[in-house]
Amino acid sequence: MERRSISWIWIILYCRRRTKTIKANFGLNSGSGVTLHFWGQRIPERNFKNTVHEIGHWLIGSNHPYTNSSSNDDHKVWGILTRGDDGICANTYERERLAWVNPTEVTGNILNAPFQDYLQYGTAYKYHPSNGATDEYFYFENHQKLNVYDNATNNPNDKGIFVLHQQGIYSNSNNIRIKTSNGQWDWENTGIATCFGDAEVPKFKPVAVNRAGRNNKDKLLTTNGGADWLFYLDDPGIADWPDYGCGGWLNGEGMNNSFNLSYNNVFSNYSNPWARRWTNDATNNFTMEIIDQNGSVVNARFYLTSPLDGKPAKPQELRLSKNGSNNPVLTWAANTDPDLLRYRVYKKLTLGAGGQQTTYTTTTSTTYTDNNFSITTHGYDQAEYWIVAEDNTNLLSVESEHMNTSGTSWIQWKQAEESEPEIRIDSYKLSQCFLNPFNPTTQINYAIKEAGFVTLKVFDLLGNEVAALVNEPLNKGNYAVNFNASNLSSGIYIYTVKVNDFTASHKMILMK
Repeated sequence: MERRSISWIWIILYCRRRTKTIKANFGLNSGSGVTLHFWGQRIPERNFKNTVHEIGHWLIGSNHPYTNSSSNDDHKVWGILTRGDDGICANTYERERLAWVNPTEVTGNILNAPFQDYLQYGTAYKYHPSNGATDEYFYFENHQKLNVYDNATNNPNDKGIFVLHQQGIYSNSNNIRIKTSNGQWDWENTGIATCFGDAEVPKFKPVAVNRAGRNNKDKLLTTNGGADWLFYLDDPGIADWPDYGCGGWLNGEGMNNSFNLSYNNVFSNYSNPWARRWTNDATNNFTMEIIDQNGSVVNARFYLTSPLDGKPAKPQELRLSKNGSNNPVLTWAANTDPDLLRYRVYKKLTLGAGGQQTTYTTTTSTTYTDNNFSITTHGYDQAEYWIVAEDNTNLLSVESEHMNTSGTSWIQWKQAEESEPEIRIDSYKLSQCFLNPFNPTTQINYAIKEAGFVTLKVFDLLGNEVAALVNEPLNKGNYAVNFNASNLSSGIYIYTVKVNDFTASHKMILMK
């Protein structure tokens, strides 16, 4: 992509009696009307963008309110007054100023807010923090990419609710930010790369969650005190970040900027990004949670009087390393939800000899070591990990990013051949844990023949509950869960499963 210097068209509005004449000037061309100068790709979308942009100046004003070359606090956003490739469709702030849309203002709990596609129907919601500035709002738009002009991001798979944060009335710059669903971070400037032919651009990588930091739509600060946009993404070592290298990260290519059911479904005071006011002070109680999607319609809930009724925020910044024994070590950023109970660490194990099983264990820490797996160069087994947050009402967050590694598993089984009949589950069953005795982890297998609410708990010999491993409704099936007893003393423990009218217990021995 060649960098070009851009000459912009300034539109002067004259009022003569009841008629309006647009005077535009580019070079030697002047006259009544909008005069356009082509630059970049001459495609219909670009032609339309340029036309709408210049008419937008006539409708709203001469400034470009989202970027200013003299400021290091600039933000890219879609809209008719953005410069360059940043958008074609007008955002809710612009449409509302022009009285094209009337977004629904959230002033109390809304337990089912249907979002139709924004470009097709103009459906939008807005929220004013009661302790925010006079003209400060969050805007919520559902972009499903049903229209060629819907380029809130250039990632075709990035569909869902996009969140805009606006302060003040139309100004020269720093007026609107995008609250990207991939969060806000501390960024490290790691050097210079050559991209897009022979252009030298800075290299950046996210290094830590910082809810008051910047995202891929914000101008990033370089080591020499300047600022630039993110053109080259250096390898961050964080799960599920896009393939690093030259790319259109600024415009969201390969990155997730929208909130949806699978990637990030909660926007609150405790999520990343967070729903705090422009100055990063906590807003009054507020949570937006996506609950369902039917076709192109996304359904959400807004909690104002009881924000903790929503689900926990998504765990982020999952990293995988190994200890001196080559065991996988997982670390992630701590959630800030005040009602957080614990984390579930999920593991999907695929054996080279055949067989696949998903289990989870629980922890209150932000690190977990899998002592049942060894990372080796020539291992044939595969382990996939992810984290889920659980609150004190047993609501679960959306899954974190996933991490994968290969090596050798200490747990082995053989998968049934495809020609063998399907295993029937016609009874409830609680198996003896394996390993037993164990230190510090063991696996518990159980089967349920009918759907029901399942609890699996561990008790000491005095009857005190020391761990709750399962506490949720489950369908018919075979299940397995890992139990990590690293925080318990050596001794004999009892584990009990209850579902419907079935109860069973077994002993386990922890030997340290």
